[in-house]
Amino acid sequence: MSTRLLEMLDLDSRKRATEAIANAIDRSFLADGSRQTHREITHRFNVCLGFVGIMRNDLGWSWSRIHDALPSALRCKLEGADWTPPKRGAWVSDPSTGLILPG
Repeated sequence: MSTRLLEMLDLDSRKRATEAIANAIDRSFLADGSRQTHREITHRFNVCLGFVGIMRNDLGWSWSRIHDALPSALRCKLEGADWTPPKRGAWVSDPSTGLILPG
């Protein structure tokens, strides 16, 4: 996934994507204590950008859900494991009660 994805997003979505990516990268460096080189930051950015494309375009996730899930997806990739999206569907509101329930 290239930065072309970011170019295709509107300004608000671009901001939200970069915030989610920066958060995931920051958390990953804090967790593993590795050195923050330009090469490693670029690598992690590109990994996250690929996940953002999958989460947003393929899965149709909200930016909030992407922000929450991206750090664990990146961690899986860094550890050499495959990331599988959770099976839980989106949360929806029940029209009769107004309660928010799993979809």
